[in-house]
Amino acid sequence: MIFLSWLICLLSAYLLLKRNVFDFFSLSVVMFWVYSIPLLIGECGYAIHGQWIYENVNNIVYLYYFVFILIILLMMIYYDFFIRKNRCLDLNFFNGIASITTSFLSILVFVTFIAILANNNELILGDKMYIAENFISARVYILFEFIVVFFAVISFNNKKYISFLMIFVIILWFSFIGDRTPLVFFIIIELIIMLNRTNEILSKKIFTRKVMIGLFILFMYAFVYKQISAMIQALAISNAWDSLLHGNVFLKSIMNYEGMVTVQVFNSIASHSHQIHYNFINFFDNFISVILPINLQGNVEGFNSFFQPILFPDVGYGMANNIIAQFYILGGGGGVILFSFLFSCSVMVASYLLLSGVRVKIDGYLIPEKLRLVILFGATIFSYYYFRNDFNYLINIEKRILFIVIAIILFDYFVRVYCYEKNSSFNNKP
Repeated sequence: MIFLSWLICLLSAYLLLKRNVFDFFSLSVVMFWVYSIPLLIGECGYAIHGQWIYENVNNIVYLYYFVFILIILLMMIYYDFFIRKNRCLDLNFFNGIASITTSFLSILVFVTFIAILANNNELILGDKMYIAENFISARVYILFEFIVVFFAVISFNNKKYISFLMIFVIILWFSFIGDRTPLVFFIIIELIIMLNRTNEILSKKIFTRKVMIGLFILFMYAFVYKQISAMIQALAISNAWDSLLHGNVFLKSIMNYEGMVTVQVFNSIASHSHQIHYNFINFFDNFISVILPINLQGNVEGFNSFFQPILFPDVGYGMANNIIAQFYILGGGGGVILFSFLFSCSVMVASYLLLSGVRVKIDGYLIPEKLRLVILFGATIFSYYYFRNDFNYLINIEKRILFIVIAIILFDYFVRVYCYEKNSSFNNKP
């Protein structure tokens, strides 16, 4: 099974390089293997009381991981041959947002950030978990992360560099406290923009040496930073550097990273699935409560609350989810196949719409190219985040992104209307 894992890994890498495109399919495959490294070494594990426990990967886990990645690769090949059009990404949906909107909202976000830190000095150098719980609330913290990434991308691509620097300071603060998410999201989104903007000819080589070096640096940052973040927070830069040069930080980054836990979750569920009482009623109850502010059974619980108390009762932290394990519990092999096709179709539609777009006008105001921002951000986060979260949490994140983008579009619309009316009244004066 380990040998077969390496073969499929090499096959997927070859297909990604051969297709010479970096879209949401590419990102999905890359993130699959980032979270599937335990399959390549044959072991998974989790931490309990500071000690890591490892066990061999179950053959059932291998089987359904293979099913999932093979369906994605087949759908990717189908998309490349029959659907994908050779187009580059235009940036009209960035240029369409008024400069005053970008500048004003970026300043507002930065001032809000400073005000929150000033209200609680412990947030400046605090622990990530403490900050997430005390940054007004955990929901506000997560929402603020996505808002920051959104304005970083908007201001950077609109060449509003002063606004970008203010927002980037916040991203650096997130990294300083040990939260890699905003910086990684920003780099991935910019990578998708850059590679699709320059890929005007299918045969043109986009995976240049600079791009590959950049991807390697991003990969190492995402893996290694967690091991040295405590040293950086303590401003012990020399110790962090010594750990990188002489320590076993790279091995620890692989053996103690989150992918070990996600595979362990499926590994334990595959062996004790009869103990997990999770069904479609629980799934749809959670789904409805995510889409609408109602639920069917009172307290709504995510997938984690069904397996962790039973399979990992002594673990004192919230373990990551495994979306393949979630659909395995719901429908066995059929559930995994169904999710694989739904996921692949979603990625395919998002990849197509990002480069095509549909134009609709409301009172002469061009809407759709801005709504493509939803596709860019939503599909990037969906393709990046899917392996460590359950399905309904992903839908909840997508809903928040939709609300953020729509709110900014509406604000920008009223700014444009106000500026247009003001200019018209000025020009009509005798």
